[in-house]
Amino acid sequence: MKMLMTIHILMTFMKICNAGHLPANLFSYSRFSQILEIRKSDKTIIQDRTIYEDAYIFAPNLHSMGLMSTRDFDNYSLLFKMMSSLVKPPDLLLYLRASVPTLVNQIQKRGREYESSIRIDYLKG
Repeated sequence: MKMLMTIHILMTFMKICNAGHLPANLFSYSRFSQILEIRKSDKTIIQDRTIYEDAYIFAPNLHSMGLMSTRDFDNYSLLFKMMSSLVKPPDLLLYLRASVPTLVNQIQKRGREYESSIRIDYLKG
């Protein structure tokens, strides 16, 4: 029952975020939704992006660059802690490191408009 209530609270929060009432970078609601879907499957799943990279890489970088307020970062961290307590961690997590020129090249090759504004200092972070 406690887990169902926690999931209900998180899903309500995700709807608020999706409605634009909170900063979009505050909460990676799509990642958590993916995890909930993965939990329903008995298949082996390979996931490209996870809540872990959001919490341990992207959010700290945004915060250190001043692009995420301390209040939002603290809230994000608390939500991540709650989310991660509800899901089984991955059996394997790979972290790929690349030079800034390689990252820029990959971003340009993908051609995603939302990635075109990524700053070099963010990539160096």
